[in-house]
Amino acid sequence: MNPELGPISVQELKAAETHLLKWSQFHVNEGSLDKKLVAKKGEDDLLRAHGRLEDVRCLPEELRKAIILPQGHPFVILLLRDLHERRGHCGYKSLIHEARKRFCMHGLAGLF
Repeated sequence: MNPELGPISVQELKAAETHLLKWSQFHVNEGSLDKKLVAKKGEDDLLRAHGRLEDVRCLPEELRKAIILPQGHPFVILLLRDLHERRGHCGYKSLIHEARKRFCMHGLAGLF
């Protein structure tokens, strides 16, 4: 926090998260993604999974169009570890359930 500028705003925090997600997506090989997983850029320029859940309007937007993240990327590992700690060191299945609410990731086994 810079005392001259004040605390970080919600918009600045969201912009920083989006920037980090875009950075991690540079390592996504779109050719290796499952063909059922229709990958398209969203309004925020993030690569998102478009599929059968897209038409279910009662689900939140992030769940219907999950952000695609690369397996084993250092940022993804840190993201999962943070989620694991914030969830009270939850079990593997609970962690996967929470992560899939926002992200589309494959090969999560062996991270913890």
